[in-house]
Amino acid sequence: MLTLNEIKNAKFEKSAMGGYRADDVNDFVENVTETVEALAKEVTDLKKKMQILAEKVQQYREDEDNLRAALVGAQRLASETMKEANGKAEVVIKEAEERARLLTENAERRIENERHSLARAQKDVSDFKKKIINLYQNQIRMISALPDYDGKDYNTPTVSPMPQMPVSVPKADDEVETED
Repeated sequence: MLTLNEIKNAKFEKSAMGGYRADDVNDFVENVTETVEALAKEVTDLKKKMQILAEKVQQYREDEDNLRAALVGAQRLASETMKEANGKAEVVIKEAEERARLLTENAERRIENERHSLARAQKDVSDFKKKIINLYQNQIRMISALPDYDGKDYNTPTVSPMPQMPVSVPKADDEVETED
């Protein structure tokens, strides 16, 4: 293949007739034709490659635009998802706080009811204790009122005044069982 310098600086020998030798000119024209054909083929190949590269560049630009759009869409989706998740979290937190408040109120009511029950039970125990003490005191008074045995014969009736004390007679349900 000829270079540009070789084409510009081509020298032909002069023929005997005053012109250039036809073989030299024909060889040169053939070389120039081969060179031009090779360059044309190379230009065609380069144009094809350039077209392919231009298509690839266009495809890459479209891909870039698609990626940009996808990224923007993903960012929007992420933002919306975060807003939705935060909203749901707020609802869940409010529901949990309300449930906790209700449970606390319920527990406080139960505690108050148990305190009242305890106070009633303590009063019942106190009342029962007073009744038992009164019963025992009455029993002790009645026993204390019995005369002591001093060795005298008491087969003869004598009248001795007995102190009058209220005696409560137990009901049938209140009788105490004794061991035989």
